[in-house]
Amino acid sequence: MDNSSPNSQKQLLAVNIDLIHQVNRKKHVEPASSPCL
Repeated sequence: MDNSSPNSQKQLLAVNIDLIHQVNRKKHVEPASSPCL
């Protein structure tokens, strides 16, 4: 990892959190579509 640029790391973290929120929303909207998760 490149520790000289913490901003890009924060951006990556924000993107990951956004993706997680999107997945959680989908799970709540249609929980029967993904029973394996």
